[in-house]
Amino acid sequence: MINFIYGLILGLAIGGIIGVGLMCILQVAKDKDNAKSDIKVIKWISYDDAQELISMDILKDNNIGGLGGWFKEGDRWLDYKNVFKEFAHPYQEALREAIIDRNLKYCGNDHQELDDGVPVFSDFTVATYSYRAWGDLMAAIWSTAENKDYSYIDFYISL
Repeated sequence: MINFIYGLILGLAIGGIIGVGLMCILQVAKDKDNAKSDIKVIKWISYDDAQELISMDILKDNNIGGLGGWFKEGDRWLDYKNVFKEFAHPYQEALREAIIDRNLKYCGNDHQELDDGVPVFSDFTVATYSYRAWGDLMAAIWSTAENKDYSYIDFYISL
């Protein structure tokens, strides 16, 4: 019984240290009064790290990705954005800005497999996508930015 209690205390201490360390790594302060329009991408992490931090309740998934696989040639950013509820728009705009700034053209598998494929937002949420949903996002961003027709399949998976 004593070993169980010591193990529990040790586990809580290690979890706390990891949580504090991650917040230091992110190098941001959470401001509860921060308006949703002030949402920014503050860091990029791996999909596996995002899943782990979500399971530890350190980060939350903001669920802005949707099902995916519907964006077709001829659609543009507003076609994409208007499919989602209004709560998603500040995240999507922040992500669009960050992707364009980085000239990032990841495919869905890159989003899930690279060390810096998942955005962390200033409110400590992350956006994780399926391959198709990421393809929709990228096609919407680059169709508009380049005035070129893309569909989700162009960013679904890298060959």
